[in-house]
Amino acid sequence: MLYFITSNQHNVTSTPNLVIKDSFSKEDYSFILNLGLVGIDFETNGLDAYKHKPLLFIIGNPTDQYVIDCNTHKLLIIELLYLCKDKTFLGQNLKFDYKFAKIHYKYSIDKIYDTMIAEQRIIQGYDLPCSLDAIVERRLKLIPKTMDKQIRLEFVGKNPDTFRYSNRHIEYAAEDIVHLEGILIQQSKYISMYRLSFLLYDIEFPLILYLAEAE
Repeated sequence: MLYFITSNQHNVTSTPNLVIKDSFSKEDYSFILNLGLVGIDFETNGLDAYKHKPLLFIIGNPTDQYVIDCNTHKLLIIELLYLCKDKTFLGQNLKFDYKFAKIHYKYSIDKIYDTMIAEQRIIQGYDLPCSLDAIVERRLKLIPKTMDKQIRLEFVGKNPDTFRYSNRHIEYAAEDIVHLEGILIQQSKYISMYRLSFLLYDIEFPLILYLAEAE
């Protein structure tokens, strides 16, 4: 199920798979607290965490995704990040998300699994793309319907106070975490086969956080 959390009026309509809410329920908190791996992603209006602003924060797993309006629910995002402080955050190119979490929410992520970095190490030596849609197609044999980068471009330069989301924006944002656990499962086979555990878990993933701090 997909949930859009906002207190503003947008051009988003409820569907059988999309629920619009203005707050988190006890059941929502319980779901997040019981996650083993926490899929996260930020949609922003630019690439520089100092100059640009987060628009949407996405958290959840393959079955349930919460797309949260950063403009109306900053305190909720801070609360959710801190509630998950002992969990492993799962994402694609998490250095980007770390910087926005640190600068805008004063939160330092400790444990991560980055599907992009894992894929780069698994296929090193081969000239293959490591974008999320490419990894989904390669590892899961799926062609995502909503991973249209034209939708991503609609976020660029937008004012969080005036931009109005449509269903396609919310669905696009959510799909960025829908496939992460499936990718991890498939990548784990190669990590074991190629003996990459030490390289990834002890060097590469911790290094991402240090690089983010440096940048």
